[in-house]
Amino acid sequence: HAAMRLRSGDVLGVESTVKINGGIYAVHNFRRSGGIASAPHGVVAHNGVPGDLELSKGRYLFLAFVAVMVMLPVLVLQTALADKGPPRTGWMEQFTVIDNPLPVPQVPLLNGAGTQIFLSDFKGKVVLVNFWATWCAPCVREMPGIDKLQAKLGGKDFTVVAVNEDRGGVASAKPFLEKLGTTNLALYVDSKMAMMRAFKVRGLPTSFLLDREGRIVGKLEGIAEWDTPEAEDLIRYYTKQTTSAQTLPKTAISG
Repeated sequence: HAAMRLRSGDVLGVESTVKINGGIYAVHNFRRSGGIASAPHGVVAHNGVPGDLELSKGRYLFLAFVAVMVMLPVLVLQTALADKGPPRTGWMEQFTVIDNPLPVPQVPLLNGAGTQIFLSDFKGKVVLVNFWATWCAPCVREMPGIDKLQAKLGGKDFTVVAVNEDRGGVASAKPFLEKLGTTNLALYVDSKMAMMRAFKVRGLPTSFLLDREGRIVGKLEGIAEWDTPEAEDLIRYYTKQTTSAQTLPKTAISG
């Protein structure tokens, strides 16, 4: 299919203007001091010169042993406490961790009732933000799995925000979700693609994960099976995290 250039006022129609590639619909033209011991313990040097000190072999071994015994518990503790990052196996191997979490763009969405909301309203929960559209075949394929993920893990610690990008908004997305039987997913629409632009989405489907502080900690571009143990393990890793307050970078999401 030929790709059409999008302008700020354009919206996506029901018919796809882009082609599928590796499980994702690409959004085209979418801008965007020596060896001398310092320890005070020593003996007179073998040369007999007053003031010259050197460590005896026995004392050297003793100090080395003490140093090892002091440092060993520290090293063991550090190893035990080391954060090896989120588990990424199976479908979640595609998940890209953002080492320096980014602030969520303050762009409004509309819920199924037409009420304006912001992603910051979900602060305190881990949030999976999934961008999808009814005309996107990979999106439609993964929606049931996302629905099951919400059914299993959704609650006070986690929620899915599935953001629809159809031109028709609620009128198009609501009956479509009902037909799919995804009763666990709340409806959110971004019919003018403002949030998709703010997140610099390059194709559909694309998912972003937000931590409890409302920061973007990772993304996954393309289709994924979310109703899987590896997806649940990834989500649970972040729901168990306790994040300390820190200054957020002012940089935008890198494309």
